Amino acid sequence: LRQEARMGVSEEEVERARRRWIGRHLRSFNAPEEVASWVLGVALEGTRLGAGLEALQRATAGTVSARLRELASSPAAWVRIDPQ
Repeated sequence: LRQEARMGVSEEEVERARRRWIGRHLRSFNAPEEVASWVLGVALEGTRLGAGLEALQRATAGTVSARLRELASSPAAWVRIDPQ
């Protein structure tokens, strides 16, 4: 994570992630239970139905790289699974 944060994210990577997310999102409409799960999740989070897509459209390589650096510099943001 730290190495990726130092290198940053390219516009091509952001665009590829954007297309993959949109494709997955559109495929979710093929199953009624996935639509119900998505709508329920949005309601429980207190967001709007289009908020995720709007955030994705605003994402740039610069904003993603900055957020990645922020997360990499904060050990509290990392998830640690202890097998004990």
